[in-house]
Amino acid sequence: MTATRDDGRVPIIAVAAAVFLVGSQFYTDLAGLSAQAVPFVLVVPPWAAWSLFALLVSSGGYCSWRAFRSGGIGAATPVPLAIVCSGAVTCAVMGFDPPRSLGAVLLLALACGMHAVTVRFFPIPRFASIVFTAFLGVGIAASLAALIMEDERMPMVLALVNNDRAAGLFTTPNQFAAFLVTFVAGGVAVGFGASRPWLRVLGWTSVGVGLVSMWATYSRGGWIGLAVGALAFTLFTRAWRGALAVVVLSVAVGFLAFGNDRHHESGDAYSRVPAMQAGMTTFELFPLFGVGPAAYDRVHPAVRPATAGAEASFASLHPHNIVLSLLAEEGVVGFAIVAFAIVLFVRAFHARLHGAPPARRRAAFALGAGLVGTLGHGMVDLVAVAEITFVWVPFSALALAVAAHGVPE
Repeated sequence: MTATRDDGRVPIIAVAAAVFLVGSQFYTDLAGLSAQAVPFVLVVPPWAAWSLFALLVSSGGYCSWRAFRSGGIGAATPVPLAIVCSGAVTCAVMGFDPPRSLGAVLLLALACGMHAVTVRFFPIPRFASIVFTAFLGVGIAASLAALIMEDERMPMVLALVNNDRAAGLFTTPNQFAAFLVTFVAGGVAVGFGASRPWLRVLGWTSVGVGLVSMWATYSRGGWIGLAVGALAFTLFTRAWRGALAVVVLSVAVGFLAFGNDRHHESGDAYSRVPAMQAGMTTFELFPLFGVGPAAYDRVHPAVRPATAGAEASFASLHPHNIVLSLLAEEGVVGFAIVAFAIVLFVRAFHARLHGAPPARRRAAFALGAGLVGTLGHGMVDLVAVAEITFVWVPFSALALAVAAHGVPE
């Protein structure tokens, strides 16, 4: 699709895509809608969680409607999102809690609508600036709020549960760190690729705020993700000396941040071992279709090792490994479909960068590196279904769009 003449109007489709992208970053707050006693503190009341859910449904629904109206999701993107959703539906129906799983698949389908319209409408005037300004602007505000809340220890219960680690509206420091991996990547992309000076300033400001915030999370998984993303970016751009610098800097930061760490429980790192064992056991018991999206906690009490901690832990929600999480919830069927989609995305991403100018290549590589960084983080954390829905699907759209068009504003 070619860009149209700028008539000065704000495109509604850009606003809808931006609302879904921004709102989906706070998906941990949606846990407030669950009847399950969650093992973390929610800083928003139920009505706010319902409002967030309504925003995601309305904005994602509008995006999906526009995608089908303009030719369908399959015609808009090279990523086989319809197959991804179909596989998830099959696994949901075959799982332990079909209603909850189908609810998770609904959000995945809405994310696919946002993906499709982003790829299709990205070149139109103001689309890119609206989406990136909303994402980076809200990200800066949320990050600063998290830093202030951590410094002032408010609310106190949040500070106590998280051992004085910055979490803010993301409710957990690990989820905040997961957001920061793609937030920093988005800032780098805009900093390198935007043509407007104010947008470049916003991008580099986001990078600075993101790095400071990542330090305040004391998230080992987050720093791993950031280091993996930075290393991927240097390798993509063939900055070999930069790759060596990233490795040295990552080791130094890890030593300084976690060498004498008082922000984690002494057995926290070891708790991931039984969590991964439970995930492997779940996959072995249900290898074909898994237990269903978002239904892992239904079977965890029966599969957790005797050495596992109390049920009020994140181990009951996911295996702390994104590969095991996907295998446990969607089996080899879902895993194969997601792997196939990733392969097609990489091929399309590479093809769109053929002959691209340096600024566009750096911007696109930054977003691609951010996705690689989430895989690095995912080796020790993250829930596969949520990560696919709220991170991989939306950000793969931005990566494809920027690879094809740059940041056209």
